[in-house]
Amino acid sequence: MKKAIICLLFSLLLCCTLTKPVSAFAGGGGADYNGGGGNGGDTGGGTTHNDHWSDHSDSNTSNESNPFAFLFSLGVGAFVLFSGRKKYRSSSSRKEIDILDYQNPEEVVIDQEVEKIFYLVQEAWQKQNLSSVEKYYGKELLQLHTKKITKMKNKHQKNIIEDLVLRKVGNLKWLEAHQKFSVEIEARAIDYVVDTQSNRVIKGRKEEYGLLREKWFFQKGSKEPWILYRIK
Repeated sequence: MKKAIICLLFSLLLCCTLTKPVSAFAGGGGADYNGGGGNGGDTGGGTTHNDHWSDHSDSNTSNESNPFAFLFSLGVGAFVLFSGRKKYRSSSSRKEIDILDYQNPEEVVIDQEVEKIFYLVQEAWQKQNLSSVEKYYGKELLQLHTKKITKMKNKHQKNIIEDLVLRKVGNLKWLEAHQKFSVEIEARAIDYVVDTQSNRVIKGRKEEYGLLREKWFFQKGSKEPWILYRIK
């Protein structure tokens, strides 16, 4: 892209050189230019000092440029700029293709599966009923969570989870020859516990967001591709 810009500037310079004004006044030079520009005009974008020219120019002096030279320079500049843009777009497309080529389809599916299980488990936990997600649980972890829910019910407590957002599923690590894996979970939510009899908040705050960071472990299941068997 830099080369294209340099070539374009060179073409514009060539344009300025070849497009010397055609004057009807013979020997009408001698002007002092500061900032470029053709005789008798501010075509270079700078300030022009042209006292000598203005004193000796006649009414027939014209600032029209040579049309053939101008069109030639303009065409060269447009071609160089277009070529540079095309090359840049081609390079950008190549980078996007490279990124897609390096993505592991299996890991993409796993991320989606983990996300699905995460939200289903949180929803079931808040309802204090894990029957709908039993198929996603390992036996021991299911027993542990069921005991915790039973204990909370006996104490007339309920965990409320609001505005839950799973922010990260990352650092996938395969275990036992791809039979198990672990991922790091990061989520944000308003998380508090209420007394079901008085509806009073006994832990946490309704207006305060909390950040959850855990490591979830999955293993291959018999009915589901992956089941959750440990949370650390």
